[in-house]
Amino acid sequence: MTTRYFVMDTETGGLQVEDGVVEVGWVELDAQANIIDQRESLIDPGTGFICPSASGVHGITMGMVADKPTLDEFFSIADGTCYGKPIEADQIVFIAHKADFDLKFLSPHLQGEVLQVCTLRWARHLWPDCPNHTLGCLKYALNLRRDAGDAHRVMSDIMVTYDLLRLILTTLDVTLDELAERSKQPMMLHRIPFGKFKGEHPSAMDRNYIRWALNNMKEIDIDLRHTLEQSLK
Repeated sequence: MTTRYFVMDTETGGLQVEDGVVEVGWVELDAQANIIDQRESLIDPGTGFICPSASGVHGITMGMVADKPTLDEFFSIADGTCYGKPIEADQIVFIAHKADFDLKFLSPHLQGEVLQVCTLRWARHLWPDCPNHTLGCLKYALNLRRDAGDAHRVMSDIMVTYDLLRLILTTLDVTLDELAERSKQPMMLHRIPFGKFKGEHPSAMDRNYIRWALNNMKEIDIDLRHTLEQSLK
């Protein structure tokens, strides 16, 4: 069985899938987490528009991407400037900071069983006392690389995520394959990431509030749901 490992990132025209991707990139790793290849490209979102608030984050404008391939073209046209094919393997270990967000844009171009490793999840679990768990904060709090280029451009964020990945592997003393397997399981959060108890230990929440959150919050990720359910027991 073939397994391929990728640290991937996108910059987007907004927060929704329909806003499109404006930059994509990745580094491919071997099973020992060594970089063996890398790709990056500006992308035409296909919408004719980039939300100004998105440009305010990554600095990418329509003028920069007007002559670039769309994401579909990038993964299908073999002309030397595009990747020209989907990413294929029996298993694809998809590594990203807030992996769910990037995967919703890239999943149509991944062919094989996808195993997610979200470095945001692991950072929250392993270093709960960081002021926050953005890459911008973590690279200073955990002494990750600071010379990777402009923040919120794909290769800069990828290289910081790669450093974070290596630290996670060392801290847990696991391989990439073992980390991918462990990432399938929910993890307890040591700090609540939302609402009036934000930043506090789950034990600070009252049971009525937990029940309300479980019954009414529409977007509860696997770790938050697990934490809330365990806090009721």
